[in-house]
Amino acid sequence: LLGPREAEAVLRARPWRVLAAEDNRTNRLGLHHLLKPYPLELTMVGNGAEAVAEGRGGGFDLMLMDVNMPVMGGLEAVALIRAHEAETGRARCPVIALTANAKPTEVERGLKAGFHRHLTKPIRIHEITAALESALEAA
Repeated sequence: LLGPREAEAVLRARPWRVLAAEDNRTNRLGLHHLLKPYPLELTMVGNGAEAVAEGRGGGFDLMLMDVNMPVMGGLEAVALIRAHEAETGRARCPVIALTANAKPTEVERGLKAGFHRHLTKPIRIHEITAALESALEAA
């Protein structure tokens, strides 16, 4: 992992396309506020079904996904995204789980479903920049 300055440099390297799936309005605003300093093309959706629909179109460098959402949760959504990538031969888009549940069993379930990484809410700026940097460098 890079230090804070290097992580910032990766985030500022180009206008990365990021899809964020979060059902809670306050959390969406907080996420927007945390990411506002960076030249990201941020698309926000309110549930996993919308994330799957947007994600199928491709073109995202990274996805941030709440685990517990109405209509379709993050575990089901990431599994469908991974299945679609496999069917179409598309490269795996890094998907970072955002959740209040940090139990090791839940983290493991998320990684098995296809999440790249897991961040526990409330999200802190240094945690999200490090996670984004790690995922984007690998992309």
